[in-house]
Amino acid sequence: MPIRRRALLSAALAPLLATLAAVPAHAARTAVVGPGHAPGIAVDAAGTAYAAWKYEVPGEPTDNGTRFCVLARDARGCSAPPVDLAFPGAGYYVGTVSVLLPAPGVVDVVVGRVEGPLDYAVFLSRSTDGGRTFAPGYRLNGAGTQAAGAAELTADGRVALGGGDIRGLRAGLARADGSDEETQMMSFDGDVNSGFYSDVAAAGNDVVALGGNNNASQGFRLPAGAAPDDETAWRALPVQRGGRGKVAGGPVGIVSLLDSAPAGQGQLYAQRLEGDAWGPVVPVFRDKVSGTELAQNEAGRQLALWTADNRLSFAGSDDGGALWSYGEPLMTVPDGSNDISADVAPDGRGAAAVGEQSGDDEPIRIAWLDLRRTPQATVQVGDALVQVRSSCLGGRRIGMDARASRAGRKIPVSSVLRSARFSARRAVRTRARGYSATFRLRSARAKPAARVRLTPRTGPAV
Repeated sequence: MPIRRRALLSAALAPLLATLAAVPAHAARTAVVGPGHAPGIAVDAAGTAYAAWKYEVPGEPTDNGTRFCVLARDARGCSAPPVDLAFPGAGYYVGTVSVLLPAPGVVDVVVGRVEGPLDYAVFLSRSTDGGRTFAPGYRLNGAGTQAAGAAELTADGRVALGGGDIRGLRAGLARADGSDEETQMMSFDGDVNSGFYSDVAAAGNDVVALGGNNNASQGFRLPAGAAPDDETAWRALPVQRGGRGKVAGGPVGIVSLLDSAPAGQGQLYAQRLEGDAWGPVVPVFRDKVSGTELAQNEAGRQLALWTADNRLSFAGSDDGGALWSYGEPLMTVPDGSNDISADVAPDGRGAAAVGEQSGDDEPIRIAWLDLRRTPQATVQVGDALVQVRSSCLGGRRIGMDARASRAGRKIPVSSVLRSARFSARRAVRTRARGYSATFRLRSARAKPAARVRLTPRTGPAV
């Protein structure tokens, strides 16, 4: 490959290691909103974040209201005082809040509530002035459960809905104007038969709802054009091992994230949906986690987040979920901060909102993030994609390794490369083996510049 391309790769990798060495852990710019719980967040193309959350209505311990605010990119607080949204009925501390951006200047907030005895439903409140004011909320769909509110937009502008409880998973697809208010979300009796943890995603007009418990999860897929009120139209997907399942959809299709992988595969793992079956298990983080979230932007970049040991961390994937960066900490969080919502703008910058799962009203923390700063770089080698990633190993040690994928599936890097040679200024290489290397910084303040020479099986070196 021409020298110019080789220089570009070296230049791309240099700031990755410099960032790892120079930026201390938990250095993300953060904001605090609330108090409240069950946050939802969306980010537009300009990087503006739109956050909504539940809060306990004063004097009404069994009622939860919904509050909203706008945050400019990288802001440390709301741009204006939060707005209380008007919805029929009463709210619950369970379930979630979703924020959708169907058009420029239009903001939809979706939440589950109850209008009468056991009359659980999903409601939508819309703003047409960028979130400054909202019209009264109206009913979208019957829910059949308190724990509703997960929502995503389909390509044709409808709202995919998800929810559930220990009795099972529920899912639906409703027009945003409320004309489906008399219909009910479907209730599924699958092999897992639990929707204690539930989520929903859309890729084009395909919809996938995922539900499960602590040990297993099962999804149901509604193909584009199928009738959402026909139970036989929802196709049962294979059971996945793991709980707290999340799904995200976009240009590369539907990807799932679960927190208990098969033995030997890692604790947090991703799988890409291939038709009506899940693809190979891909480890993302090899340790116990307590909360998870998954997002996909319009460019197909994946964002995985998790809480563990009082830290919110994230990793990114540029190839549809086959190759992931190492996890990077964003901020410290209190115990019980397991409710996570995140979104990413087309340019790779985004935001994550974190609240406590207990339902208690506590400050909601928002961390600004940038997927372009994940410690990885990718280069095309023939019909394969080669990823070089780096990680902080503790102290002054840094590790680097190369991996490869083809057509969205991880493949042995040795099938693409003859060799990968790593070098770094201001650092000493302490180990080089196969397609990985370890370095020790010459000083704690060193900002190394890395060079990676990749020699393909065929063609010139990169």
